[in-house]
Amino acid sequence: MERGFTLLELLLALALMAVILTLIFSAFHMGSRAWEKGEKLMGSQQLLRVVPELIRRQLASLTTPEVFKQNDHWFFFRGESKSIDFFSNSSLYPNSVAGIVYIQYRVVEKDGKEKIIFYEEDINRLDVAKLSDLDDASYLDLLPGYTSITFAFLTEVQNPNENGIAEWVSSWNPDETEGLPMAIRLTLKKDTLDPPIIVIIPIVMKP
Repeated sequence: MERGFTLLELLLALALMAVILTLIFSAFHMGSRAWEKGEKLMGSQQLLRVVPELIRRQLASLTTPEVFKQNDHWFFFRGESKSIDFFSNSSLYPNSVAGIVYIQYRVVEKDGKEKIIFYEEDINRLDVAKLSDLDDASYLDLLPGYTSITFAFLTEVQNPNENGIAEWVSSWNPDETEGLPMAIRLTLKKDTLDPPIIVIIPIVMKP
């Protein structure tokens, strides 16, 4: 006569199966989270390569719109520690824009983190009066999730005793400074304990 499972044996088997299934699902969940974290890190590193290259390409095509040359308060490049504005012949959307575009890169804070956002407009559709009232939907997110992001500008300062010295300044005001900076420094801090990431973007073109 065959002997069947007792209730105790059945309960032990079910408990063992539950432990095994828990371990399997825990391992799957940890693997999934590690995969997502790796994908996110790769995406962040890729953006960190792409965004400075985009800025470099657009700065290499800096231009001064003829329509604004007669107006003293207009400019072809302006920079602050949290923004840069300029006109360029290089668009992020080359298939939809032909000619000069007005470009903004801004650093804004959201949920305790800073990010770079981007705005571009064809000069023929540019409404200057509305630039200060742009909503979030007008901008494209580029580099999110940093504790600090700043721009700085390399300028050559004339020295009576030397041919000239270069220094980094936190702003570039076209009403006070002629020409262009020699380079732009983009400094990004991911965490207060980690060293900052510093990207130097040379400006080859001179007006």
